[in-house]
Amino acid sequence: ALAAAAAQRACVHLAPPMRALLVPTSRGLARTRARPCSAPRASSSSNPVAGPGWLAHGHALQQRLLAQPFALFGRRLISAAAQLPLPRAPLELPGWMLRLPLVGAMLQHLRFRPTWPGHAAFALSGLSFLVTDMLWLRAIASLSCLLAIGFNWFHPVGKTLWLPVYWNVAYIVVNAVYIAQILKERAVSLSALERQIYREHFDGALSVSDFKRLLDAGSIRTACGKELLLVRGRHPQHLVLVFDGHPCVEVEAGISFTRANGLVGEMSFLHGGEASATVHVSAGSRYVVWERAALDAWLEREPAMRRGIELAIARELMRKLAHSNKELVRATRLAEYSRFVSRAALRVQLGARAERDASCDGFFELLRAQREAAGVTGEMHARVLADFGVDEATCRREQLPAGAVCGAIVAAADGAGSEADGGARNECSEGGARTAAERSA
Repeated sequence: ALAAAAAQRACVHLAPPMRALLVPTSRGLARTRARPCSAPRASSSSNPVAGPGWLAHGHALQQRLLAQPFALFGRRLISAAAQLPLPRAPLELPGWMLRLPLVGAMLQHLRFRPTWPGHAAFALSGLSFLVTDMLWLRAIASLSCLLAIGFNWFHPVGKTLWLPVYWNVAYIVVNAVYIAQILKERAVSLSALERQIYREHFDGALSVSDFKRLLDAGSIRTACGKELLLVRGRHPQHLVLVFDGHPCVEVEAGISFTRANGLVGEMSFLHGGEASATVHVSAGSRYVVWERAALDAWLEREPAMRRGIELAIARELMRKLAHSNKELVRATRLAEYSRFVSRAALRVQLGARAERDASCDGFFELLRAQREAAGVTGEMHARVLADFGVDEATCRREQLPAGAVCGAIVAAADGAGSEADGGARNECSEGGARTAAERSA
């Protein structure tokens, strides 16, 4: 009885998409097959199955299940039986649509309401969840809503379902507004200078439109002379991006160095503390300045922009760290090789007279073997010898004795300490690219 009631409710409410499910196989069910099915009653409010002629298949399916209630729980639970076609309402198109030149010829062959627009709408809706670009996401979602409107307009039940049609129209309007806004933001043209700044410092962190807005919020300046950007121990009032020039960083009194262009004051911007060094630029340097107070207030309203700037700052810090590690390794190798050269020269000076009077070729061959073992490049070798005031090519060409060459190296090494201090103090004023650590080496 429960199975019969459930089957009757299923046939009443879901008659259009149902098929005949089971075939009776037992002897008892064979007797029920011969039981005549009652004819459908006339249309009334108490008989929801009665209706248009296209529902005849659904009514026949109902009678079949009611006549064989126990087939749902028989030995063969699922056995594909009678192939009743899926009942669908006929497609009734207005005359003006059929009279269209191209569309009418395509639609006149359709006899029943199609279901493929519904499948395509759900497939595109799922595809939109896999797209990361916001423009493509909204475009695919709008196309999905458009197909859903077509499916619900010519719904297989035989009438238009207006509720999903209205909501899909609303979704299309919302997506169209945001698509227009995205296209307007992306239609941004950058100058050659702006493209260079974006490519070197903000590519991958901000979109082109967001970068343009950020650049418009600041001001581009050119240093007429030595200009101070940060003062050690004070709270910075600006965030600065030096894109043309080499800022000079003074960590403590007498300890300063130059570095590559980039952001200045980014650490104070992140944690809001005091500046850890004094930074200034020389004449001719170009940089962008943002007022901290105005920038903070603007980024409070633009969280996506703040995340992009923080990402750019993180990449800048990683670049500085990698550059510092590279320079530290280079300075360490220079110092070790310089120490080896001075010790080898001192050993020759303290050695036998015959060794001092010999040609300098043997000394340079000794340096070459050490250079290859320690991984010192030819440029670093020439740099160390230049710091000692020695030119290998000249010494080899003139066949100078090893004692003379080593004597010059030892004499230069004796004054290296005082020269290193003076060089470190004058690093920024001289405008050289060598760091204090390299000059000390």
